Amino acid sequence: MTKRWIHVIGLMSGSSLDGLDLCYVRFEGTETFEYNYEILNACTYPFSDVWRSRLAHLHHQNAEIYARTHVYFGHYLGELVNRFRKEFDVQKIDFIASHGHTVFHDPSKSYTAQIGDGASLATITGLPVVCDFRSSDVAMGGEGAPLAPIVERFLYPQFDMFLNLGGIANITCIHNDIIVAQDICAANQLLNFVASKEGMSYDKDGALARKGVVNDTLLDQLNQWDYFFDEQKRSIGNEMIRQDLLPLLSDTSIINTDMMATVVEHVALQIAAQIRSYIPLFANSDKVLSLLCTGGGAHNGFLCDVLKNYLNKISEKEIQMVIPDSETIDHKESLLISFLGLRRWELNWNSLASVTGAEKNTIKGCIYYS
Repeated sequence: MTKRWIHVIGLMSGSSLDGLDLCYVRFEGTETFEYNYEILNACTYPFSDVWRSRLAHLHHQNAEIYARTHVYFGHYLGELVNRFRKEFDVQKIDFIASHGHTVFHDPSKSYTAQIGDGASLATITGLPVVCDFRSSDVAMGGEGAPLAPIVERFLYPQFDMFLNLGGIANITCIHNDIIVAQDICAANQLLNFVASKEGMSYDKDGALARKGVVNDTLLDQLNQWDYFFDEQKRSIGNEMIRQDLLPLLSDTSIINTDMMATVVEHVALQIAAQIRSYIPLFANSDKVLSLLCTGGGAHNGFLCDVLKNYLNKISEKEIQMVIPDSETIDHKESLLISFLGLRRWELNWNSLASVTGAEKNTIKGCIYYS
């Protein structure tokens, strides 16, 4: 049985605008597509204030500025990759896999857009680049999301459910041959918005939320979001959050500590409700259900405590919530992008129609050569 080793640098820029996550991974597999992997190096480079502002406001700009920023961001990604290669003395790289940064995402209107020009990235680094991991699925009638189930199916077979607490909370549930997944709710985007009112980029360990009291009126408003009542929706666009939810958090009559506590309650409640809907899949199993929790929100101890409290109430089945090591928490998404790139590189499908709603499984991604 032939073995192969492929070295990939995966890049992920999330909706929370924390920075660029880079993950240098060595994949080992066989002709049967049984994958092993090792994260050799990983880090996050915070975005400069200039880039954070550009990304946050690009959806308001005209077409020319959008096109220029798409190319400039590709150059910026290339510079960060070269910095990463130098700092970690990375020598062997087969290709780069880049998600880019989502600016627009509305599958109901058949479009999605991530900036970070692959041609520029390839030119700056001198390496092949695999990018654009959503468009093909959207063209096939899918939501272009979630992306995570493919890596969870192949690389984390020991878990039943996978929760990512990023700018948007999303979840995957896998039982035998059944895979279901979707975006649940806005998470760190809301938490960070409230934190910004206090001059903070985020609420470290939930310290601000711990001081607050849940505001029932705001909680009810957040829980009445139309997305939660549309059974056809599987993904959340940043523009949906900006338009529908952030205005609710601009209410100056609610003190920031109470607002933060309310957002935490909302996020935990919505996640628990989604997990409850998956419990029937395991009706014939006596096993303890395992939930792997990753993403920046997994560092928020208060949010995790509130969520665990809800999980203890939703089912007679025991649900074990696993908070892994910091490397897995922070870099599972860039690992995911690396694996999507690997599957595209090998011309294997890397998108599951069963979770995106597309007509069929697709091979997503464009390849640019230097």
